[in-house]
Amino acid sequence: MPPKNTPGFGIEYEVLVPAYFALKLNTEDIQDFQIQSNVENMGNLDDVVIDVITNETQVSFGMQLKHKDDRNKRLLPANLEAEKGDFSLKKYCEAFKGLSDVNKQRQFILYTNAKFDPERTAEVTNFTMIKDDCCDGNMFFNTSSGEGNVYRFEVNDKTPEDGKITKSDYKIFFSRFRLFVCQKNFEDIEQDMAEILQIDTIHVVPKYLELFRKWHQDRFTNKKIDKATVNVHFIDIFLSPFITTDHYFPFGQNEKLKLFEKVIKEFDVTLVNDSFEHFKENLTDEFNLEEGIEGKLESYKELYNIGPDASNDESIMRLAKEMKIIDKYVPVLENEVKLKVLRYAFERPIVVKFNETSEELIYKIMELHQLGSKIKFILVGQGIQSDRLSRFRIFENVNDLRSNDQLYSEVTRTCRLSLQGRKETTLQVLIDSCKEICEHVGPNEVLQMLKGNFLIGQATKSRLPSFYINREVSFKVEKIDTFLDGTFFKKHLAVVKFDTKVINIQHEIRKRNINVVDVHEYLKSTQISNESKIISTNEECSEQLLQDVLEKSDKKSVVYLRISEDNGFLIISIQENQIHRLTAPVNILCADPGMGKTTLLKK
Repeated sequence: MPPKNTPGFGIEYEVLVPAYFALKLNTEDIQDFQIQSNVENMGNLDDVVIDVITNETQVSFGMQLKHKDDRNKRLLPANLEAEKGDFSLKKYCEAFKGLSDVNKQRQFILYTNAKFDPERTAEVTNFTMIKDDCCDGNMFFNTSSGEGNVYRFEVNDKTPEDGKITKSDYKIFFSRFRLFVCQKNFEDIEQDMAEILQIDTIHVVPKYLELFRKWHQDRFTNKKIDKATVNVHFIDIFLSPFITTDHYFPFGQNEKLKLFEKVIKEFDVTLVNDSFEHFKENLTDEFNLEEGIEGKLESYKELYNIGPDASNDESIMRLAKEMKIIDKYVPVLENEVKLKVLRYAFERPIVVKFNETSEELIYKIMELHQLGSKIKFILVGQGIQSDRLSRFRIFENVNDLRSNDQLYSEVTRTCRLSLQGRKETTLQVLIDSCKEICEHVGPNEVLQMLKGNFLIGQATKSRLPSFYINREVSFKVEKIDTFLDGTFFKKHLAVVKFDTKVINIQHEIRKRNINVVDVHEYLKSTQISNESKIISTNEECSEQLLQDVLEKSDKKSVVYLRISEDNGFLIISIQENQIHRLTAPVNILCADPGMGKTTLLKK
């Protein structure tokens, strides 16, 4: 049924003004707001009604809009004193007198873009017209570029009385009434909205206005637009192309994944530093979207007077219409609409792809977004600047969980991981030994740990190769004797790769009655003596090379060495699994984390 008070001239103004103030109110630090259009039982004061809720206190405003197409159109003093017309104070006083006691508690504004000459206030003789510099919070609605464009009125000895309106009626009315002149016209308001949104796209403002256009046409189940409605539509307008609609979190599969859902719901925004293509491997394309909604659905049924016997689909469709996701004439619930309702009303996380295209749109919606804990975002991508999201509770790494001691403890005790394929341990044990690890464990890692089989580093083999693994330990000495002595070459067969610059060292070895034999000559020989020898090679160490030498070594152990020279010092490198064969002891062992120091010492 269409509204009883249908708007006439200036329909565009009646769409843009509420859209503009909804946008401005959404950026204010207030609890909630509600905007209605063409409200019944409000007489000639029905165009826009705005309720602002702050700290449980509600302040209500009623605005009558009068738009003049002619930018030079001026409001004359006589217009205010007329019996009838767009600016007749008597007409509005009569409308006010006919309101209910509840509606009379509102603040009322006659709002126009028409110009008014402040020097002509004295020409209003039936009433005293006064410039109002402080009008109980109404200044929020002043869009004029200059000061002094808000006026109040008082009765005087010339104020007329008749059988309908008395001076007392005027006095009560004027205590709650203000006139706003020289306000922005609809074109200026549209431009101002574009500047507030600060988005380089021609689609954002028209899409936003489409919500208010349908609302003004009475195409929704109710006439109220509140903070939740505005923010839901902001998400659709800004992020729809970047929200994944065919992959879902498999929260209900097991208790560990339900724990991850609990973590997601603890925060407003979860940051996953990973490509979406890789991250979606954690998602599923088959998921029972209605799982876990029964409790909340019952509360929504009560809130919106949905019958207790209504099916889930019927209830969700009603919710979609109440939230203005669809208009009241839509007969069928589409899956896309159903998913939106579950995201907005049941805290199903919204997975958003962060990339160069979506980056600025995401940061802008996060500046505008005001729904707090009701909607959860998961931003997936690389290079996300968390400082630009600082107004929200962000889950970026495990340190963020410390704000909830119980949840932090539950996560760190449940998450398990393996270091280089060793026996699994809990995240808590790892943190106890290195608290800094918290900064490097983010949502993606937590999810992997809860799913199981999370490995840090490359898994090591259970048994080291008999000759060779791909790591070396180097020693720096002044003389060859510091490292090796003659008996070493009697007990061990050394395969040595000499740097071309260490010819003198080869000469020193020969002086000690140690033969230097080329590896190929050695492998071709049919008789192998037991005298001390070094097998020289130009090849890099390989297990096959050492195996070939071993077969001719007469049961001697085989050691592969690399010898080079640096500023007069000898650099001798030996494979780690053969370190125990050195004659001289090793007192200090240094290497980067994960290089195998513990394994080496065990050998």
